[in-house]
Amino acid sequence: MRHAFGELMERLRRIRTGRQVLYGTLIVAVVAIVAPCLIILAGAQAIFPSAPPSMIGFMLAMRIGVGLFVIAPLAFFILHLIRLQGLAIEEIQKASRYDALTGAMTRGYFLDQTRLALSRGGGLMMIDADCFKAINDTFGHDMGDEALKLMAQVMRDVTGPEALVGRLGGEEFAVFLPDADAERTEESGEALCLAVRKAGRTIAGQPVGLTLSIGAVSVEAGGSLERSLKSADLLLYEAKKAGRDQLVMHRPQAEVADFAVMAAMMRRIPQARVSSSAS
Repeated sequence: MRHAFGELMERLRRIRTGRQVLYGTLIVAVVAIVAPCLIILAGAQAIFPSAPPSMIGFMLAMRIGVGLFVIAPLAFFILHLIRLQGLAIEEIQKASRYDALTGAMTRGYFLDQTRLALSRGGGLMMIDADCFKAINDTFGHDMGDEALKLMAQVMRDVTGPEALVGRLGGEEFAVFLPDADAERTEESGEALCLAVRKAGRTIAGQPVGLTLSIGAVSVEAGGSLERSLKSADLLLYEAKKAGRDQLVMHRPQAEVADFAVMAAMMRRIPQARVSSSAS
């Protein structure tokens, strides 16, 4: 009984269309009319075997009238309210999960979904539009918005339906490819750079020349999301320093994690040589 009630409530929560409301109202009306009428007919034969047909007919007419003019409208009103409530909840969830401008996942939702998908491993890319401030300053913020929408659309087209595409803030995006190995991640990143380079040459008739810089890492199953994001962000910075419009990827995760330490050591080498020469 409890299972049946739970299933009924779940069906009610899934009402989203006007047709579902009408079907639900019809079912309620039929049950509200047929069941009492059967009870009246059975009870009249058992309790009032000598009851005149007119009395039974009056009782049936009353039950049909109550079902049609009271229960059915009430059911329609309640189901319609449930539908509106469900639609409102979906809109609120959509607004909290997806960026209104680009349609990409919001930062929080992307991080949550990626953390769940990390149990399977995959490829993580940090993506940033090159010279985006110059685009806004030269062509206006409306053109900047168009460029962001183009970026998000190209990401979805290139990486496929299983990829998680999120807007982390401003012109910075991230993509997680579940189950992708290093080779597939690298191929996807290169394809993404190429696709945006082609599609971003002109936007809304203006020679924008939009390009991307991407830092990518291959993440083992159960890897740390925070560590992977930091590693990919370091590689994104290297892509910017190397001239932009390119992908920088280090496949071994340990090598990427120690990248900052190695860079700091490299910066100290010249100073150490100068000190030894002076001595």
